[in-house]
Amino acid sequence: MKIGLLTYHHSSNIGAMMQTYATCRALKEMGHEVVIVDIRQEEDHRQGLGGLASNMIFFVRNQKYKAFKNTFYPPLTRRYYSVDELRNSPPKVDCFMVGSDQTWNLDISKEIAMAYFLDFGEKTMRRISYASSFGKDYWNSSSSLTEEVNHALHRFNSISVRERTGVQICKDAFGLKAELVVDPTILFDSYPEIISDIPEMKETVCYKLNRTPDFYKRIIDLKQTMGCPIRMLNNAYPVKGMKYTYPPSVEEWIRRIGGARFVVTDSFHGVVFSLLYQRQFVAIKNNNGRDSRYVDILTELGLENRLFESVEDMIKSHPWDNIINYKEVNFKMEQLRQESWKYLAQALE
Repeated sequence: MKIGLLTYHHSSNIGAMMQTYATCRALKEMGHEVVIVDIRQEEDHRQGLGGLASNMIFFVRNQKYKAFKNTFYPPLTRRYYSVDELRNSPPKVDCFMVGSDQTWNLDISKEIAMAYFLDFGEKTMRRISYASSFGKDYWNSSSSLTEEVNHALHRFNSISVRERTGVQICKDAFGLKAELVVDPTILFDSYPEIISDIPEMKETVCYKLNRTPDFYKRIIDLKQTMGCPIRMLNNAYPVKGMKYTYPPSVEEWIRRIGGARFVVTDSFHGVVFSLLYQRQFVAIKNNNGRDSRYVDILTELGLENRLFESVEDMIKSHPWDNIINYKEVNFKMEQLRQESWKYLAQALE
C-alpha cells in the first residue's frame, strides 16, 4: 500500500524529526511504501540585525538537520502551500495517515490545520491517525472550526492518539472513540542505524525547552550535588558554569541523552529517549496545559515519581538516589509497544 504521511516533518526540532523518521520506518518495515506530504508551517523569522544574527546562529543547525532528512526520510511529494492546493490536487496514494507529534494542536498548525485532519481527497479514501496529539489537555476552538474538525474526523477509518487526554477530547468534543497508542519513537527500543556507539558519559544533560527563572537559578546546584559537569543541549549561547552542545545533530542529541549519567528535561521526546536508553532522569513540569504529553506516558509506566514541579523541588527530593527499575519499565513498555503495532496492522489491513 502507498501511504501519504502528514506530520511536522520540516520542523527544526529533533523530536519532530525523530517521530517522522520512526513512523516511516515502522510503515516500511510493515511492507508499505511511504511518501511525506510536503505541507509546512511557516516558522517565525526575526527582522533587522537580530534576524541576521539569528540566521547565522541557526545556519549550522539547519544544515545538520537537512543532512539527517536527506539520509533518513523517504521521498516527499510536491510542495503544497495551502489546504486548498491539497484539495485541488491531492497526492495519488492508497491511504492518508496523520501523526504523531502535536499535529492536532491548532496553536501550531494554524491556517493549515485542516490538512492535518485530512480534509482533502476522495470521500472513499482511507484515512488513519497514528498517535496524533492535541498537545494539551483540553479543546478550545471556535464553534465553526470545531464543526469543520468534527466533520473531517468522522471520515476517518481509524483514530489513535498519543495521550489519554486525547482519548477524552475525541470522546467529549467529537463523540468519537480513539485508541491509545505510543509515540512512534517508542515502537523501537533503539536506533542503531542512526548511531550505534553510545559510550557512558559522566555528565548531567539538560534538555529543557522552557528555560524558566527557577531553572537558571537552581540547575547549577546539580553540578556539586551530582559531582559531574552539566551540559546544555538546546542553548544557543553559553551559560556560566555549564558545558553546552549547540547545535547538536540528531546523532549527537541521541548520543548525549543515551550516554548521560542523569537527564533533566521538560520535553516529551527528551523523556522518551531517556526511557529507551535506560537513563536516570527527571521531567520538570511547566504547568502550561501541555504537560500531559509526558505525564501520561510516565503514569502508564508507573514513573510518576520522576515528575517535579520545579528544579528546586527536584533538588530537594534527590531523585538520583531513587534508581529506576528498568526491568519493570521495559516490560510495561514492550506491552504498550505490541498493542500499538497491533493497532497499526489492523488500521492498515
